[in-house]
Amino acid sequence: MTLLPDSNAVIKTLEMQQAIIARMASSSASVKTWCITLVSAIVAFSADNGKPKVLLVAIIPIVLFFFLDVYYLCLERYFRAKYELFSVHVQNAQAAQEELFEIGKPTLVYSDFLSSAISWSIWPYYLPLILSVPIIAYILSK
Repeated sequence: MTLLPDSNAVIKTLEMQQAIIARMASSSASVKTWCITLVSAIVAFSADNGKPKVLLVAIIPIVLFFFLDVYYLCLERYFRAKYELFSVHVQNAQAAQEELFEIGKPTLVYSDFLSSAISWSIWPYYLPLILSVPIIAYILSK
């Protein structure tokens, strides 16, 4: 049985998938906000106490938040692809009943992670951040 594009079930499935995608994007933004907040607090603590070596601890949360952000982007891309595939199936009258409300378990592979890591939403944020830590530590040690 094919599904009609204007059926409530199709619309609700698309809305559900859009909500998941929006949640992943929001989580990615939250990760970036927490990262910059934590790193700023470490920089302030290091500068106030005159201990520039403490600043190198900031690399740990940067790396952890980087991996978390890449993971969220991988999930977002997975759900975007799933959304687009379902939309194409609906438009071509190929959508099956089994596709309704089906989320599935993402199977992420190394190439997904790598392509997300080099994304324009990831590396322009984390690379300057991680490079600035030793520079700030050097400036504070003078």
